Amino acid sequence: MNNSSALCIGLGFCLPPDEIRQLCESPPKTVDSFTDAVFDVEGMGDMNYTDLRRQVREVVARHMNRWIADREQDASQ
Repeated sequence: MNNSSALCIGLGFCLPPDEIRQLCESPPKTVDSFTDAVFDVEGMGDMNYTDLRRQVREVVARHMNRWIADREQDASQ
């Protein structure tokens, strides 16, 4: 399951295709900034959703760690 599917199916953050494309083409550099971007796109940027933010952050962190591992593997080949 990719990042957008995990966020949409698992947590209800179903971002518009243009926003998904923008985040994929130019992703924020850190887990926290990516999580903030997801909340901003959803219009929930006020951060009053602390438990939900933690859950979104966990999904983002899991997927960003995979991206880093994939890049490192590609670089070593």
